[in-house]
Amino acid sequence: MISYPRPGTQAQGLEYFIKESQGYNSFIEHPEFRPEFGGSLLPHLGLKPGPFTEDEYTAFILGDFPALSAGGLSIAYATADPERAFYDVTVSAPKDFSMQLLVSEDRRMFQIARDYNNAVMALFEKYAIVRMRDENGRDQKLRVVGIAWATWWHISTRERDKDSDRGIGTGGNPHFHPHNLVSKYVLPKGSTELRGMIGRDIQIAARALGAVDDGDLDRGLKKIAKGRKAQPGAWS
Repeated sequence: MISYPRPGTQAQGLEYFIKESQGYNSFIEHPEFRPEFGGSLLPHLGLKPGPFTEDEYTAFILGDFPALSAGGLSIAYATADPERAFYDVTVSAPKDFSMQLLVSEDRRMFQIARDYNNAVMALFEKYAIVRMRDENGRDQKLRVVGIAWATWWHISTRERDKDSDRGIGTGGNPHFHPHNLVSKYVLPKGSTELRGMIGRDIQIAARALGAVDDGDLDRGLKKIAKGRKAQPGAWS
C-alpha cells in the first residue's frame, strides 16, 4: 500500500535523524537497512546517492544544498518555505509480508521490498512536475530533471523495545515500511533555478503510484519459496 504523499516541515524532517539515531523503530545500526539518498536530482544538488551523514541530511532537509554555495544553482524566493520542506511517500508492505520477514529473517525478502520501493519512487520521479506562471499569468506544467529523497526503513508502527537483543521491536506492531522523504525542491529542465512542488504538483505524481502492483511482492515471495534455503537474516 502506498500512502498519499504528506507534506512535512523542516523541524519534522530533522526529528527523523534524532529519533532514528536513538534506535526508534528502525534498522539504522544494520548496514543493509541504513537510511540513504536516492533520485536523479542528487548530482545537480551536489549530493550523492547512498548512505548519508548527519550534516548531509540536515542540508538536504533545510534546502542548503552544496550546489547552491558553489554557485551552480539558486532557489526561487517564493518557494523557500520551511513549513513545507518535503513530502513523505510511505510504502507499506502487506501484514503477511511483514510477518514473514520477521519470522524468516531472509535477506532476499528485504531485497524484494527494496526493489518494490525503488519501482514506486521511479514512477514518482517519472511523473513529477512543477508549475509556474508565464508572462501572461497562465499556469505552465514543467517537466523536471528528477527528484531527490531520503529513505528511512521502519519495522513496526511503534518505538521498538530497546532492550531486545535482536532489536526489532518486541512490543510494537510488525509493519515493514520505508518512509521516502521527497524534497520539495525540483529543477525544471533547462533551468538553474530550483522551484518548490506544491500540492497540485504532487497529486499528478501520486496518481501514477497507483500503477505499481502489490503483486510484485507476492511474486517475489513465490520465487523464494521454490525449494531454496533461506539466506542468513540481517539480524543474526
